[in-house]
Amino acid sequence: MLEAVAAAPFNGRADLPPLATSLQMSLDDLFAIGDSLHLLGLAELEDGDIILTDLGSRFVLCDHDGRKDMIGTSLLHTVPLIRQIRAALDEAPSHVIEKSTFLEAMRETMSSSYAAQTLQTAINWGRYGDLYDFDEETDRFRLIDPD
Repeated sequence: MLEAVAAAPFNGRADLPPLATSLQMSLDDLFAIGDSLHLLGLAELEDGDIILTDLGSRFVLCDHDGRKDMIGTSLLHTVPLIRQIRAALDEAPSHVIEKSTFLEAMRETMSSSYAAQTLQTAINWGRYGDLYDFDEETDRFRLIDPD
């Protein structure tokens, strides 16, 4: 989506309905992505438009590894749950933490299904940003390279 916003005819600022048409997406899906991009500091939402930030423009120009690094850094600065997972992994002697540790704590403040959905998003985003790995078979987070 960022690449589409950066390219012509949008050139860094896109009205959401034409962008949705261009990407063959629903406006609801586009808003959800736009909110995530805003959270990460890659774009701003203003008056029905999505506008690339300087960080978003740099993201578009990066290679795959550079993008992963940018996302990882942004996630640590903007998403408390991901920061908590990473800190717990850094502090754990084995650099391994059970998924249930976070899920149980989250269920104290939100529904079970919302907690599971939120944690799954944190798993996916943290993996993409190379902040940690997650083993689906054991339901454990693991620091990728503790050294």
